[in-house]
Amino acid sequence: MFFDCDGVPLLLPLIYSLHLDTFGSVIVVQDIKVDGKRGSLWKPEPVSRDTAQSYQNHLFRFLRYVENNHLSGEQGFPCVHNAHEIQASKVREYVNRVLPGELASSSLHAHAAALKAYFTFIDRVGIRESFAIEVERRARQAAASNEDSQHYLQYVARDHRTILLQKCSSLRDVLILRMGFEVGLRARENCGLFLEGSKRSRKDSLLRVFSELDDSNFSGVNQFEYLLRAKTKGGKSRLIYFSRSLVTAMRAYYLGERQTVAKNSNVYPEPDEFFLNNDSRFAGHPISDRLASDRFSTYKKLVPHLDPLLGYHDLRHTFATELYHQSLLDRHGNETRSQSAALLIVAQRLGHALGRDGRPGEVTTRYIRLKDAMLAIEDID
Repeated sequence: MFFDCDGVPLLLPLIYSLHLDTFGSVIVVQDIKVDGKRGSLWKPEPVSRDTAQSYQNHLFRFLRYVENNHLSGEQGFPCVHNAHEIQASKVREYVNRVLPGELASSSLHAHAAALKAYFTFIDRVGIRESFAIEVERRARQAAASNEDSQHYLQYVARDHRTILLQKCSSLRDVLILRMGFEVGLRARENCGLFLEGSKRSRKDSLLRVFSELDDSNFSGVNQFEYLLRAKTKGGKSRLIYFSRSLVTAMRAYYLGERQTVAKNSNVYPEPDEFFLNNDSRFAGHPISDRLASDRFSTYKKLVPHLDPLLGYHDLRHTFATELYHQSLLDRHGNETRSQSAALLIVAQRLGHALGRDGRPGEVTTRYIRLKDAMLAIEDID
């Protein structure tokens, strides 16, 4: 299912998703020549279930990009319910300027193919004509360099994390970095934290979490539960957990820095999103999907000996590596628990899908290797 930030279904993406799931194919246009005349032929092209799911995930990411830019007042971005009306140049910019900074080559081409399939479907049902979506040479080169960078160690040492937090110019940025290595959030998931949350449930309300901080019924609680609904990969909700010290800092931001930004801005009504922009241009608006990554890139340059290839997502890898190690330990600090049980915990906390055999895939099992590197870096016996 595809929803906007208010939980309202997106009709066209939903219809497209139903088409993919029902027929297991995408629509392609084949150039033909009949009696010397050129023309086009619509034809279905079968895709696997995994490919169909990937296409839907890639479309979801694009729709979130459109929605975020529209809500931030960026020119040329329609309401997400009218995302099919977006200018072709904006789609090409997304593929060739935005994604290459985040994806490896194969994933970049998969995103382009997914968007091409969606807009071809929109053309086929008579809503708008499709357009070319090509991956440019410069974008291919940037994505290829991302592949080369996969050989660095995707772990941020504790002393480097301490320095990163010291370099932050705002409490908001401190919290955003902590969300990476203490909670395991993806960069864009920082946009999915809400004060009031859903009217149907208080599970996704930070105000509810703040109220528990001083509640005597929660005096012995050190991990506070929150249901992350928005900005997640593939739109899948998952439970995340904040430590007591993190919730204390979050409440301080809400009552202080955030309140000041909101009062000094002209944004009305006040956004329900927890993290707000504090720059002059978009002050008071919700942060963008890229802000967490951009702020990490700024601060990492200020930390001596920090690998320049590291990105915000590596804070998430750091969280997962430490969680995996902790999940192996018994109450005496000995590694007595099974790897499979520990990996299941990590997969659940990160929102990773399990394989058909019910076991975590390679995207999760990487932390077995990272744990050994972490123990060496942190000098843990």
